[in-house]
Amino acid sequence: MANSIILRCFSFYLIGFPLLFSLKIEAAPWLSMDDAYLKSDLQMLADAGLISVPINSYPIRWSRLDTDLQLMQMVQLPPSLEQAYQHLSYALSQDSIGNGHKHVSLGYAHAPRDDRSFAAPLTTHWQVKSSYELVESKYAFRVAANYQRSPDKFGREDTDYGLDDSYIATNWGNLSATFGSLQHWWGPTSIYNLAWGYTRRSVPGFNFSYDAYGWPILGSWHAETFWGFNETPNRNEKQWSNRFEFSPFNRLNIGLVYQKWFDKPDWDGYLTGSVQPQDGEQEQYSIDIRLSLPVLNVGTVLTQSLYAQGASLVNDRSLGSLIIGWQSQFDLGGQSLRWVAEVKQLTGEAKQQWRSMLSDRMTMVGQHNYQSINGMDSGEAKSLKLLWITPDSWEWTLQGQSYQRTDDETLKKLTAYVRLPLANSRLTLGSDFMPDTKNNQTDKWNYWVNWDFRF
Repeated sequence: MANSIILRCFSFYLIGFPLLFSLKIEAAPWLSMDDAYLKSDLQMLADAGLISVPINSYPIRWSRLDTDLQLMQMVQLPPSLEQAYQHLSYALSQDSIGNGHKHVSLGYAHAPRDDRSFAAPLTTHWQVKSSYELVESKYAFRVAANYQRSPDKFGREDTDYGLDDSYIATNWGNLSATFGSLQHWWGPTSIYNLAWGYTRRSVPGFNFSYDAYGWPILGSWHAETFWGFNETPNRNEKQWSNRFEFSPFNRLNIGLVYQKWFDKPDWDGYLTGSVQPQDGEQEQYSIDIRLSLPVLNVGTVLTQSLYAQGASLVNDRSLGSLIIGWQSQFDLGGQSLRWVAEVKQLTGEAKQQWRSMLSDRMTMVGQHNYQSINGMDSGEAKSLKLLWITPDSWEWTLQGQSYQRTDDETLKKLTAYVRLPLANSRLTLGSDFMPDTKNNQTDKWNYWVNWDFRF
């Protein structure tokens, strides 16, 4: 199946790439999906009321933020907000039109890591990645080649190659079209996700999106639809995902998601509705909201927000799971501190669905290479995470969490890693520690190292 999807993707590249040059259109790059620091800076500016567009549907086009960034350039900002603005502006300049971007990444972990957080560091056993990206006024593309060892769709470790993070993108004004295999993150959360979160391997497919600005009541809004293919042990390998997000005013974001997974041999069921739950498909709804709280000046500017994300039961519109979170950003003595706290809870019916799917993973919804994109393969959880940036741009991440892997097993995990800037590269060193919770002296350590070079 992996090779068939790769060949399918490659054939689309061969067909679509020559056509791309003939279109009188423009394409824009996205904010990096592997940089939690950049995401926290964007959220800091949003919590300060400086971002007027919805920002909880990744990948985010830079063009969506262009007006807000230009307005910030004309006002005097407090030091911490100025630093966040400069960070985003620098990242935008690096992704400017006409620049060719080359990227090489090497990583090794003692064992594959089950980390689903935004921009999760190395989660494979080992990997070698390379890519070339070009952004021009009429088109954008990235060609990536990956070779790695990680769990396959049955959970067995396997060595495989792929085109993850490759794409071809075009846009017509506010309407954009993308074919490729990119990471997604739908919702205001940063650690857990009930709609579409981080997976080791990205899902290949087509994506169409539209951005609108300044509408009555809705304010600025974003809509997208995605058709893709999952590597799954069950028959529902086709994915149809839809998201609508709007920001009626600067400090409020609301998002709605509807998704289907099915095995119908053609695609007409997407639009006609002919595919029904009794045909074996699986469908789910989710909703999320994020509210930025008033900015506090306590000797330093403190921004913060509260958010929630809820998901329905599979093939049912009743509430099944809920994430409640808090995020705060402030500077202290030249150090930049970003805090995130999240709690994930399941209803009684959701726990029954979860137990059933764990006992027979052939029924697990939204699987892609043995991970559920909507978190259906994990139970209740809670986590506290700190991102600490030093004046020398060292990025320290410290995280503690407690989560259910099975109904009768609650695990605790401590994670720490540091990302060091080295000229045009970044070196990440990290470790996980899982203390023994059953008094059988089975404390577990995992460690990893990853090197990214961009030129």
